Amino acid sequence: MGAERVVWLHSHIIVSHSLYPKFGCSLSDISERDYPNRNYITDSIEALDLDSYETSLQGRDNDCTVDAVLGICNERQGKPCNPRHLLVELRMDYKSTKNLSPSDIRQKDVHSRDLLNACVDRTPIDLSLCLLFDNSIIFQAERWLSRIQSEHSYANTWLVFSPLAFCNYVNVNKDFPYTPKAATIDIVSRFRANLDTPDLDILEKESQNISNYLSESRQRYEKGECIYICQCLDDTLPQLKSWVFEDENDIILHEIIIHDIEQLSKSVHNWIEDS
Repeated sequence: MGAERVVWLHSHIIVSHSLYPKFGCSLSDISERDYPNRNYITDSIEALDLDSYETSLQGRDNDCTVDAVLGICNERQGKPCNPRHLLVELRMDYKSTKNLSPSDIRQKDVHSRDLLNACVDRTPIDLSLCLLFDNSIIFQAERWLSRIQSEHSYANTWLVFSPLAFCNYVNVNKDFPYTPKAATIDIVSRFRANLDTPDLDILEKESQNISNYLSESRQRYEKGECIYICQCLDDTLPQLKSWVFEDENDIILHEIIIHDIEQLSKSVHNWIEDS
């Protein structure tokens, strides 16, 4: 697990695409068209307007495609790798998940891939479909997706985001290659600073700080920060396990803290792999 798990915007794929001269725009333009004056997405993110492309082919809008196509990549040794398209569907006007149709979403997903694969560019397409909801129902949307994925395997590659979390997911306006935030470096440094002096009170406190920070980073979909912290936990666990105590209560507390750190790391590892 490392930098290659982090997703980055790769606008070159979009601006060099054969459809871009006629159907290129920004994701904020598409969002503003569908949700005027809501300012869901304010950053400039190059996109292909697939709805408009479908209309040009059919003479009318059949609403059978996703809203936008972005360009993304990963990072390998400080350079972009694995460039591909990413499908994005905007659902920010939904106040509830009751009227969401998995079959309709699947149809949009499949048809959009067919349209892109028919283009001369033949750019690979990421398996994921990103569904963006208003932040007010994001937890409801996550529960809905979990249920749908238990019923339909085709939904296993779908991802749910708030607009802000999605921008974090694709690292909008972030430095490339990945550089951890100052706050992330600080919390990891404070955790490491206590490794040489076995102090369970400090370890428990700093472990809880790490847990809280990871929880917030996951909610914001800051995958790079989570990877950076998990690597720290994995690197330091052997040294933490080597601590020796004589008091029985200290021995038990030490075992509990180590177990909690291992479970935290495992949980975040799984989230990173699945997202």
